[in-house]
Amino acid sequence: PARYYHGLAYDAALGRVILFGGWNNSMLSDTWEWDGTAWRQRALAASPPSRYQHAMAYDALRRKILLFGGRTETSPNMLGDTWTFRYEALVPAESCLGLDGDLDGLFGCADPDCFGRCAPLCPPQAPCNTASQRCGDGDCDAVESCRLCPLDCGPCQAICGDLRCDAPETAASCPGDCALCGDGARQANEQCDDGNLQDGDGCSAGCLLEQ
Repeated sequence: PARYYHGLAYDAALGRVILFGGWNNSMLSDTWEWDGTAWRQRALAASPPSRYQHAMAYDALRRKILLFGGRTETSPNMLGDTWTFRYEALVPAESCLGLDGDLDGLFGCADPDCFGRCAPLCPPQAPCNTASQRCGDGDCDAVESCRLCPLDCGPCQAICGDLRCDAPETAASCPGDCALCGDGARQANEQCDDGNLQDGDGCSAGCLLEQ
């Protein structure tokens, strides 16, 4: 999409580059994403007003793209508003697939928020039939997966490009999957996260505990 003075940021959760607005004989307010092969225009439920010369950056902790400010043709010419972009339909449910969006330190079926996927007949603080299929019974049934219940289904296979950082992947070997390693917030695939990518400080560059 031809233009200049646009905003551009890489969304590590989606593995795509997001472009918004800019200038091409007039101000633009369209949103596009680049998947490495082609540009695709995206329709948003709510979109920022037209602008150019704005700033965009990816917030790795909240997995959202931030847009700030810019210029417009109408007064006041300088904008000071902030917007966030997140494609909810494309981002996995927070802790249920290995992401801890509420930062409670619980993942998969260990998180009560995931009962709908892990034990739909056993809501939290409600009586439960112990004979029903559930995470921890040693049987990897149809509703379970390596993300939801690794104790039953085993560890997930490491596939660079699946947006999940599984051992032995690291931020160096597969940055698209492991970009969150080193952000200071421990995720399900991480044994630790001390906010850096250095070895020898107790938490390795791959976010694994060091002996």
